[in-house]
Amino acid sequence: MKKILITIGVLMTMSFNTPENKTNWELYEAINDVEDYIEWLNEDLFQGKITQEDYEVMLENYENTLQHLLNVERDIIRLTQK
Repeated sequence: MKKILITIGVLMTMSFNTPENKTNWELYEAINDVEDYIEWLNEDLFQGKITQEDYEVMLENYENTLQHLLNVERDIIRLTQK
C-alpha cells in the first residue's frame, strides 16, 4: 500500500511541476491510474486478498486522491478558458 501511495504522490507532484501541455497529459494519466487502483482493490477484496476493513480504508484514500485530482483538472480547465 505504501508503494501505491508513494506512486500517487509522485504522479501528483509531477503534474504540478511540468509545462502546461505535459501537465494535462500526466494529470489524466494520474486520474486513470487511481481509477485502475480502485478496480484492482475491488478485485483484491473479491478474491479475499484483503479484509473488508482494509478495503474500506484504502478505498477512502483512493477516492480522496481521485477527488483531489479531479479538482485540479477542473481548476486547469477554468484557468485555460480565461
